[in-house]
Amino acid sequence: MLSIKGQFFFIKSRIVNSKSGKGKSAGYRIYFFVNKNNSCIYLLDFYPKTGKYGKPDLTKMQEKLIVKSFREEFASGTLELFLKKREIGK
Repeated sequence: MLSIKGQFFFIKSRIVNSKSGKGKSAGYRIYFFVNKNNSCIYLLDFYPKTGKYGKPDLTKMQEKLIVKSFREEFASGTLELFLKKREIGK
């Protein structure tokens, strides 16, 4: 887990692909933010580590760009508007 000061935790993790039989190395990489204040989890990126769509881990710079983009969208209210629209559509 990569901690960010304030209300968020940035988490990078691996998920096993149970169909591959190769463990975490053939699984998925997932990046998400946890907001401590409202107990929400925001998925930032998710991709396979191997195969046709596989790619290597993000660099530290790419991680920082994802975090920066998320924080800007969150601060502007863009994400909250999207979430409210999704709730209305249920």
